[in-house]
Amino acid sequence: MAIWEDLAGVVDVRWATPPHGSASSLRGLHVITYPAMLDVPTELVTFLAELLATERTTRGTRAGTRALSCGKQALFALVWFREHRDVALTGKGLGISQATSYRYLDEAIDVLAARAR
Repeated sequence: MAIWEDLAGVVDVRWATPPHGSASSLRGLHVITYPAMLDVPTELVTFLAELLATERTTRGTRAGTRALSCGKQALFALVWFREHRDVALTGKGLGISQATSYRYLDEAIDVLAARAR
């Protein structure tokens, strides 16, 4: 158990309810969250966020109707481009559904592709 004490404040360990009412928490699902760093310039995140904001304005998207801000959507897309992780899992880390994850990634790719033309 000492290893978990050393990681206090760095990881968040959550124990799911063990199956069939078992008393042993070790039989349940272990979910560990952790802080991460993304090695991209902040200017890149800002650039993509501005492209997304322009697209949202063009579409007439009302303020406060999206699950993520333009900045967080940009960060989500850049994490996917950089780390090649599962789209749904990356989205889950930001609190969005699988469907929203794919839609937000498609939007980010679309604005980048339009900019490249």
